[in-house]
Amino acid sequence: MDAMSSFGGVEMNMKEMQIDFLVSSSNKCIEGVPGFAFALCKKQNWKKQKHRQGV
Repeated sequence: MDAMSSFGGVEMNMKEMQIDFLVSSSNKCIEGVPGFAFALCKKQNWKKQKHRQGV
């Protein structure tokens, strides 16, 4: 799920919404460090990915 504009401002339950990966940044609702991005996922989903970087 692309949550660039909504993360931190809209309540999200990844399990209920069946979200495997959520990508966002510290901008917008979080008002954090510019340019910082992150992804949330279960460890088992991350390990299934074949083309990982930054591991």
